[in-house]
Amino acid sequence: MATLTTLLLVPLFGVVAAAYASVGLGGGTAYLAVLSAFDSDPASLRPIAWTLNCVVSAIGFVHYQRKGHFSFDDAWPFLLGGLVGAAGGSALPIGAATFQVLLALTLGSVGIRMLTARTTKVQDEAQRSPQWRLAALALGLVVGVVSGVVGIGGGIILGPIVLALGWLGVKRTAAITSLYIFVSSVGALGVHLASHGTAPFARIGLLAVGVTIGGAIGSRWGAGKASPKVLRQIFGTVALLSAINLAIRIVQAG
Repeated sequence: MATLTTLLLVPLFGVVAAAYASVGLGGGTAYLAVLSAFDSDPASLRPIAWTLNCVVSAIGFVHYQRKGHFSFDDAWPFLLGGLVGAAGGSALPIGAATFQVLLALTLGSVGIRMLTARTTKVQDEAQRSPQWRLAALALGLVVGVVSGVVGIGGGIILGPIVLALGWLGVKRTAAITSLYIFVSSVGALGVHLASHGTAPFARIGLLAVGVTIGGAIGSRWGAGKASPKVLRQIFGTVALLSAINLAIRIVQAG
């Protein structure tokens, strides 16, 4: 991908990062959907998504944590499972066609779920049991494997599931997903680089400018003034739009 094209994508990625960061996401799914129009090789696309995810999710976590929405006691099972799962998943080989289809199906399913599901009553914190933590650990592990294979942070899958189960509220979920994305993305990127993988750092540096600004704006709004209902709608919309866009490109290529 040419440098000029990368520069043109900087403001677009900034807008994307603002929308995703408002709900504790990193935007990896959207970055992949856009970049796949120029490059279909997972080996070059996944490192970009992981790195930009790290930037945006770190910014988002800081804003949500400052507003008091983060609880480490709730978060650690998801984080531990995600780190292990993403590290293992990133090492699995995957072809370009399979990569795109898997990504589109994943995004479409979680997007529809979020936009059609009814609001679920959130469980009381006193109900946190060893069984709940084991289930959270298992969910984090499974989502981590999928995110490592596909090249996303996993929060866009984890968040809707946690909300649908009524385990946590929207803003507390967003706080956890932001840190989950950071942890899983760092793990996946680390394994990729340690196994002699490469990353287009010059291109990443340019795109990071846009996502840093957008992530800061979006996460500050999401952690503060945004309503839970609006955040739910954003969760579903960003997932579904990314799936539709990628599906169109798959059909055009096929």
